[in-house]
Amino acid sequence: MSRSSGGVGRQSFLPLSVQDTNRMGLITPQKTSAGTSRNSQYGAFSGTDKIKEPRPIHDKAYIQQCIRQLCEFLSENGYSQTISVKSLQAPSSKDFIRIFSFIYNFLSPGYEAPATRSEEH
Repeated sequence: MSRSSGGVGRQSFLPLSVQDTNRMGLITPQKTSAGTSRNSQYGAFSGTDKIKEPRPIHDKAYIQQCIRQLCEFLSENGYSQTISVKSLQAPSSKDFIRIFSFIYNFLSPGYEAPATRSEEH
């Protein structure tokens, strides 16, 4: 395998050099507690930084739209339980765990949810 010098995508599993990483925009300057700059490969936030939620999560129309999209996704991708927009308004803990496990398994095939306390007894 060879390193790509300017094509589309990365064709090598070799580690990126500092120049490659910086060219890709992965290094962002961060301030240390002493006020000096340092580079952070991941652009990490300190514990006091607040991230503003960009989605209108308190808007009822937006919430309904998300519920409809979730219901559609579940039904189109073979979710085996009976589901409706109404049942997703306030799902039970059991339903939430089933839906979470289904989506996680969809993203990562082979995922098996750990046994819950109610299933262990």
